[in-house]
Amino acid sequence: MARINTSKMTRTVRLLWENAQVYDLSLRTLGQYLGVSHMAIKRWFEGAAPTPENEAMILAACEKITAKHDAGEGRAFRRGGAVWHPDNPKDPRVLKEKRRLVKMQLLFYELERRLSPAEKELLVQEEPAWAGFQEILGLIRKHGLKIPRS
Repeated sequence: MARINTSKMTRTVRLLWENAQVYDLSLRTLGQYLGVSHMAIKRWFEGAAPTPENEAMILAACEKITAKHDAGEGRAFRRGGAVWHPDNPKDPRVLKEKRRLVKMQLLFYELERRLSPAEKELLVQEEPAWAGFQEILGLIRKHGLKIPRS
């Protein structure tokens, strides 16, 4: 999916979007989980508010998606013969890392939205990597955002 402004989404739609990012689900696949058209989901992602009934369907679909994708990953690891492959999209460690990346992406979208022009200019200056990282952490603290935990 193209870059979407997540600040316009409701909390439940954002949860659906995060699941779509983590599990690489298309709008059509999400529509099958929810029983709605992919265009309705696209409108929600663009900022339209779903009805209360649809919000309940979204929460149920998110639970179904998580249960379906997480149920299949653990079986091979309990047998003891599985090896971790970073390219395996069903590996729970890969999914955990993808979740972390999606949450960090949301954090940076939100940070970018709150920055003043001078602060944005500060971030693009060439500095040693550690100094730039400290600047980003300072801006995150300044704007009251929280770094997501995995």
